Formats: sequence, C-alpha cells, structure tokens
Amino acid sequence: MMETLKSITFKHVFGAIMVLYFGVIIYSLAFREIPENNREIFVHMLGILEGVIVTIGGYYYGSSSGSKAKSETIEEELDKK
Repeated sequence: MMETLKSITFKHVFGAIMVLYFGVIIYSLAFREIPENNREIFVHMLGILEGVIVTIGGYYYGSSSGSKAKSETIEEELDKK
C-alpha cells in the first residue's frame, strides 16, 4: 500500500515538473532572444533534456508502469495461495 502511495505521489510530482518544464521552454522560445552564437547549443541541449524527460515520463506513465502493476497483482495472488 505504501509503495503504491509513493508511486502515485511521484507520478503527480513528475507530471507537474514535466508541465512546468515544457511551459518554461515555450516561454523561452516565444519571449526570449537567444543569441545567434548560442542558438545551436541551446537547441541541442534542449533536445537532450526533452529526451530525458520523455523517457522518464514514458516509463512512469507507459507500459512499464502497467507491467509493474500486473506483476505485483500476480505476486499478491500467488501469496494468497
């Protein structure tokens, strides 16, 4: 029960961080001037960060999360016998 609560709390916190992160990106691109010399580096680092965020989000919200829940359910059922 406690592990599930921790997992749910982490999902909500991580979801909020994802929304905030992409909000900052949109704000930066829409309202900030990026110097021409730094533009390529900025876009490259932005791509790396987006990849990391999407990968972590995919793990916690995607099929890995479902597989983990399924495995826990099977384990609980086997323990009952």
